[in-house]
Amino acid sequence: MGTIVLPSDQDSDLLDLGIMAVTEKRVHSIESELGQIAQRIAKLEGHKEASALPRQSPNTILIAVLSALGIAVVWYWGWIGIQVVAQGKQISQILALLSPEVIKAARPDDPQSIKQVEKVVQTALQQGKRIDPAIVSQAGNKFVDATTKTPEAWNGAVALLNYRSFLNVGTAPQLQRISPDEVKGFDFNYTYYAMKGSPLGESFWIGLSRVPDLPEMHPLTEPNENTRATVGPSFVVYKNVRLLLDNMFMKNIIIQDSRIVYRGLPMELHNVYFVNCTFEVSREARGEQFAKAVFSLSPAVTLKTT
Repeated sequence: MGTIVLPSDQDSDLLDLGIMAVTEKRVHSIESELGQIAQRIAKLEGHKEASALPRQSPNTILIAVLSALGIAVVWYWGWIGIQVVAQGKQISQILALLSPEVIKAARPDDPQSIKQVEKVVQTALQQGKRIDPAIVSQAGNKFVDATTKTPEAWNGAVALLNYRSFLNVGTAPQLQRISPDEVKGFDFNYTYYAMKGSPLGESFWIGLSRVPDLPEMHPLTEPNENTRATVGPSFVVYKNVRLLLDNMFMKNIIIQDSRIVYRGLPMELHNVYFVNCTFEVSREARGEQFAKAVFSLSPAVTLKTT
């Protein structure tokens, strides 16, 4: 039969220590396992939260990319536009500086040169640039003379004619308006041929004058209706009309901001101002004669065509 040996008190203490060591080790092991389990749970929770967030579809991403590209394109073309405007202003300034030289060097027998003059004049009108009237008059007369051999030169002559009239702005007499009451008792009649479809425009009197310097405006074939007047205006001003010069007698008249038509019939002008007008003039002997009168250095035209 076997023998049972009971532990002594010392052996009992050792046994307790062994049990405690095993217990602590097991506790640490359990704690470690619990920590790992906690980490796994945390990871699972993280995945769950991430999966709960709304996912961006490929279309959303594409729209965002295209929007960014659109903004970039708009910015780029905006920058290009600014550069173009800046360059355009510089070119306009250069053209403005070169305008007198282009006009002086113009060749009426060269179609390209004629077009350059027309463009330069148009630009100068748009910008309100004033070129020396002497340069314009010299070039204008040169273009008129060239029309016998180069009919196309007449286009350049008319363009310069319009510009010469623009240069008359501010040169016509600046007198105070008067009313008929200021020359009460005197009947003044001024007649002109308005073109078909012409705007009504306006007319008024400026300054005070006496015979023989009173204004006249009537057809060559009709008498002056103001022969009995002794006092009247210094000038009659017409604005925004379309006026036919053929067969007209005009004296001390200012025509402003109007369309002037001349088809080459006889006419007689005395101290007539064309201010900021445009012209439609026939290319023939009397038309050339009229153009050269407008190109004179004097802003007032005195001319009798024959």
